[in-house]
Amino acid sequence: MLLLLTVDSCRRQHEPLVLEDLEAPWSTICGLREEHYVFFNCTVLAGSSREHTHLQVIPVPGKREGYDEAFKLFPDDDTAPRTEPSFVHFLQRFEDLPEGCVKNGEHLLEIYQRLLQQARDALVLPTEVLPCPHNFVLTRRWMMVIPRRAKELHGITANAPGMMGCIYIWNHDQRDAWKETGPMKVLAELGLPREN
Repeated sequence: MLLLLTVDSCRRQHEPLVLEDLEAPWSTICGLREEHYVFFNCTVLAGSSREHTHLQVIPVPGKREGYDEAFKLFPDDDTAPRTEPSFVHFLQRFEDLPEGCVKNGEHLLEIYQRLLQQARDALVLPTEVLPCPHNFVLTRRWMMVIPRRAKELHGITANAPGMMGCIYIWNHDQRDAWKETGPMKVLAELGLPREN
């Protein structure tokens, strides 16, 4: 299942999210019985394929029948030490907040704006420059912003789910290209490589 959320179709995909963009998907994923996550690809560099602002909601892999139960999104991997990706990302776990939870849409917006500023700083973008290419991922437990610097590497692309390890391929050639280059190298080059 894929759910496409569009709050204001006059807004563009290169614009950062606003309050209404966060309230709608939050209430959606909190109201679903099975676990889902929300993602947003801000700009073509981050994997967007449409001009109008939209967010997408999809099931969390490993939480539904037919998925590999061993797969987890890396922020949910509780093995020690925590699995870290090869790229820079900014994560807020809701359990780590002073209140231990998200209170409302304004709270989500505040967290998003803080993470987005960290992404802008990592990309060394002046604050007045728009857009800031990034992927946004939201679950019931955490929010993440991933700064992006490239749309593709040797013809290999990834949007927000791809950066989370849910890579979509359309044919054997794409699969072979991912295997040959190595997923961690591809994701580091699409985002910002994490030092060490």
